[in-house]
Amino acid sequence: NNSPNAENVERKLEAKVSTQIVDTKQNNDKSPESIPSSLSPLQEEGKNIVVFKDGIAFKEQDILNDINQSQDQYKQKMSFDDVKLYFAFKAAYEKILQDEVKKSNIEREEAVIKSIEKMQRSVATFSYMNDQVSKLMTKDALHKFYDETWDKHIKGTQQISLVLVNGLDKTQADKLAKEAKSIEKLNEIIKSFKDKGNKTITTTPLDDYPEGGFPPEIIKEIKARGTNSIVGPYQIQGVFSLFFVKSIHPAVKKPFSDEIERQYKQVANRDFTNKYIDSLIEKHKVTIYDLNGDKFDSKKKDDAKSKKQPILSNIKENQVIAKIGEKISLQMRDLYDMFNVKSLDNELFGSMAIQLKIGIEEVIQSAIKLCVQDKLLEMEIKDCNYMKLPKVKQKLNKIKQQQLRRAYFSKTVKITEADAKKEYNKYIKMMKPSDKDDQEISVRMAFYSTKEDAERS
Repeated sequence: NNSPNAENVERKLEAKVSTQIVDTKQNNDKSPESIPSSLSPLQEEGKNIVVFKDGIAFKEQDILNDINQSQDQYKQKMSFDDVKLYFAFKAAYEKILQDEVKKSNIEREEAVIKSIEKMQRSVATFSYMNDQVSKLMTKDALHKFYDETWDKHIKGTQQISLVLVNGLDKTQADKLAKEAKSIEKLNEIIKSFKDKGNKTITTTPLDDYPEGGFPPEIIKEIKARGTNSIVGPYQIQGVFSLFFVKSIHPAVKKPFSDEIERQYKQVANRDFTNKYIDSLIEKHKVTIYDLNGDKFDSKKKDDAKSKKQPILSNIKENQVIAKIGEKISLQMRDLYDMFNVKSLDNELFGSMAIQLKIGIEEVIQSAIKLCVQDKLLEMEIKDCNYMKLPKVKQKLNKIKQQQLRRAYFSKTVKITEADAKKEYNKYIKMMKPSDKDDQEISVRMAFYSTKEDAERS
């Protein structure tokens, strides 16, 4: 289903499934807040930087990759010695934990083994699909996508150049809205705010921004106000922001360049991913079914809406949701397992339907397509022995070690209710009074397992 609603559903469902995938890219260890982008690559040296009692030592070249890959990761300044020291501690920390995990025998536990295998499959699937989609996004393919996107969505529209101003209080926002009649006056007033101590104000220029990139109500106001005008202010959690409109002009198509290619790799990713998945569906002769058990055709959405939908609680977990060729069938239980739910009445599907203002059946149908996609990618990975490639094996081993550390901590470190309340109270005290009402429930949710527990706290 290529409708905007279906795409939004798929993105949100993928986010739910990929949460763990995204988490595995992050380390629970505290990262340095800043590393200079100009940091020179560390040359391999034989100097020991960590020595253990058992005689094992780490040398500078052992952390060479970590240091060199971190160069563009942080913006603020940090000394080169501090960077090396951080990664030395990190390497030592990981070895100590690895030794403790090994002594605990936790990797022999069935639940941990299954958790590792599931995570490794998820990461391999995510990585494989990215590899395949990247192969499709050649320079010529992106050039064609750029031309088609321009003709379909941008040609004949307008582009807006403006400045986004964030971090204002109400008085400052009102003053700008009343007095900033030119870009020079805007900058003058903002400078006076900063001179008086407001260091939170930021200005972001947005030049030649397509009108389709704005919500309809905002673009309507921009056009009504015209150039050299303020649109807003808008309030979010006690902080105000606004736009200063510099110019409004007909969209002008730029020649395809390396910079546009780079930008459109992000824009086109969804489109090329859909094309790749559609090719797999055709290759493996997939038939997808709706909740009534009939063949699902995304091109006949109106027919599907007119059908009487079954009672979700009556759908059995062995109901077939898709067939791959003649021999493989996916059942509703496969969808349950993928999204870690026990029924279609789960809050995940219902809340998404409410948020997107569509029927829950449409949400579930998109979930079924994602389930099919996951199975097809699993088959492709197996056919090409993708998980045996050296770079993939190295990545999966890192996933294994991370999962083992998490399982070890989960088993050995117990967090009491008193611990949670102590941390919760600390975060509440750190909040600005203007943010407290909006953010307090979010902080509660971070420290309590359910909304009910959070509210009772």
